[in-house]
Amino acid sequence: MSRIADIPPQARPRERAWRLGINALESAELLALVIGSGVNNHSALDIGYQLTMGHGGLLGLLKYSPTQFLNVPGINKANAIKLLAVCEIARRMQKDRSEEPLIFRNASQIFEMYHLWLSSVPHEKMIMVMLNHQNRLISEKIIYQGSSSKVSVSLRDLYVELFSHNAHKFILVHNHPGGDALPSQDDIKTTIVIKQEALKLGLTLLDHVIIGDNCYYSMMEQKLLG
Repeated sequence: MSRIADIPPQARPRERAWRLGINALESAELLALVIGSGVNNHSALDIGYQLTMGHGGLLGLLKYSPTQFLNVPGINKANAIKLLAVCEIARRMQKDRSEEPLIFRNASQIFEMYHLWLSSVPHEKMIMVMLNHQNRLISEKIIYQGSSSKVSVSLRDLYVELFSHNAHKFILVHNHPGGDALPSQDDIKTTIVIKQEALKLGLTLLDHVIIGDNCYYSMMEQKLLG
């Protein structure tokens, strides 16, 4: 275990960031800057290396609970809150929209929008992304969240939500907390029912994207939606 004070000044994370630019720092050094100062004989840099060597690296930190952060040697409540804040900022930055509303083009676009958020959620969550005739984003809404292995969606509530936003098209997005993005048979059956019932009302389900650990499955791309 080394103290940052024992590292030559030009090699310390803060000095390296100013001299070389923040993008020159290793992940452990960036975490050390967030942590600020270590405790209990663990320097901020030691803690940063411990966190990057944990399960899943930096992306794995998005799944950490407050208790899990506190279980890392050297992290106290103040540092745990800082790290939780950084993780939440990362999730919100990904979800932030530009001034020009999203125009849906493909499933990878949906994955880029939602994977940081959904891959860090410990339970299943389904989001309905509502679009107009031009595939432009109107709104989004969580339509299911829970611990059941089978997602249960109220079709009536789903269609009422679409009509209330004057949305003619929609995309379903949900996560598999286990990390495998392959759909279950229930996922496929439920999606087909939703698509068929939506067509009767003049509504179009464009895709159902399932998000796992740094991967996704698109039912549109796999031609499961006809």
